Amino acid sequence: MWASVRDVVAPVNTTLTKILGRHVVQAGFARVLADVPGGPGLLRLANTPAQGAFIAFVAAMLAADPDAPTRCAGWTVHELTAHLAAGSAEIADLVALELSGAASRPTRDFEEREAPYRALSPKRLRRRFFEEALKATVAVERLRQAPGRSVAFTGAVLDARALTLHVESELILHRWDIVGGDEISIRALSDARIGVHAATTVAAMKPNVFPPRGGEYESVILRSAGASDITVTGGPVTTIELASADHLHPVVECHPAARTLLIWGRCPGPDLPVGDPKTVDAVITMLRPNPHRVTHHEHQEC
Repeated sequence: MWASVRDVVAPVNTTLTKILGRHVVQAGFARVLADVPGGPGLLRLANTPAQGAFIAFVAAMLAADPDAPTRCAGWTVHELTAHLAAGSAEIADLVALELSGAASRPTRDFEEREAPYRALSPKRLRRRFFEEALKATVAVERLRQAPGRSVAFTGAVLDARALTLHVESELILHRWDIVGGDEISIRALSDARIGVHAATTVAAMKPNVFPPRGGEYESVILRSAGASDITVTGGPVTTIELASADHLHPVVECHPAARTLLIWGRCPGPDLPVGDPKTVDAVITMLRPNPHRVTHHEHQEC
């Protein structure tokens, strides 16, 4: 049934965008998605960016206690939901500015954009989460329909395709934060696209929260089967980038999902990198967020 619905919806994105672009429709649809049993099934009709990851995240979010702690250190489910709602609102606003020809502005920091959402009740926040997601859906589709246009988001210039991949990455990561390493999370985190995005686009975003670090190894290679090597370099600022073909740095190996989690500043558990213990310790230390800076005010795309 749903396959036939998608076949009908796909050719009419322009019409769908116009309908969802109306605030009253967004608000009403968001209320249904948040409050009506089975409502999230209607997300397939909205054709949201990264639809599979979005539906998987929504199922995890709605099943969790809003006050439950997550694997994103110091954050509850409610706070992660606020983070994503605020991020969607920010994307929608920046795209609107770009397409209107108005002057661009810097991306607001996490505290400025997230605090109003964190202050909402759990029920109201869930509605706003869906409402902002629908706004972002419309914005990204409008950007997609404007070839050559892009927006600067958190210091990185992203077109519609890159924005969609970033949204997908965030949803996959934060679902893991809530439910951990089940089959859905491991499969999604192992996607080579998500790992490359973390090592390139996300690594270039600001603020950089990795702590300054010296040590025996200036650069270490993170290697996963079937994926490009990634170089992690310590110093005044830890940097992450795709490795050159002729590198001579020490190598540690890990599961693709574990590598993606490490790059995002997470502790993946038993699937930590394997290799010389000193080299492993070096790369884990370089990628561990600075505990003095990881707060609601400063966090690497928590």
